[in-house]
Amino acid sequence: MRAGPLEVERRAREGSYISSKSFDLQLSRTIAELEREYGVSYDPGELAPDDPSLAKAVFEAGLALVEEVGIYVVELERTAVFSREEVAEVLRRAEKEFVLGKGSDARVLSAREPGSRQRPFVFGGYAGTPTPEEEFKYSALSYAQEALVDALDHGSLPSVGGLGVSRSAPSEAEATVREVELLREAIVEAGRPGMHLLACESSVSAVG
Repeated sequence: MRAGPLEVERRAREGSYISSKSFDLQLSRTIAELEREYGVSYDPGELAPDDPSLAKAVFEAGLALVEEVGIYVVELERTAVFSREEVAEVLRRAEKEFVLGKGSDARVLSAREPGSRQRPFVFGGYAGTPTPEEEFKYSALSYAQEALVDALDHGSLPSVGGLGVSRSAPSEAEATVREVELLREAIVEAGRPGMHLLACESSVSAVG
């Protein structure tokens, strides 16, 4: 059975209540148990492991994790539960390739398998790290002008117009708009106006 949007919402609303702290503890405990059960371990001497058996173990452990603890809905403090089969079916249907960006700046983001010799897709930027407004554009520009960078995933603005950003407030919306403006200025100056932007990092709620 494939759970559609309304079914997902129903499960989120009717799921078991649990505080975020209790869920985090349950999640950590379950992960530790599944690591032992599936033989998943980290070797600090192997920067990028390509063992197919390890990849399979991590995947199977991940399915078991979702089935056992569910998906936590922060706003409702409830867990939406899905079976292993439902999750696997969604993954089977998922797109394996996307075109990001426009024109000559378009790039293909593809699913990669362990041991793949295909060049990885490179997101440049601070990935949500709070960055002062006066430094934001130029730090983004330094990434956008690098030929190896395919797309930008830059920082967030902790303040805008001299005012600290607050969640679910006008400052959050303004910071998000300003963030995107600065990113667009940066990619135009870099000569890559069609570069894909993974943006709105300054937004932590629906207001942004």
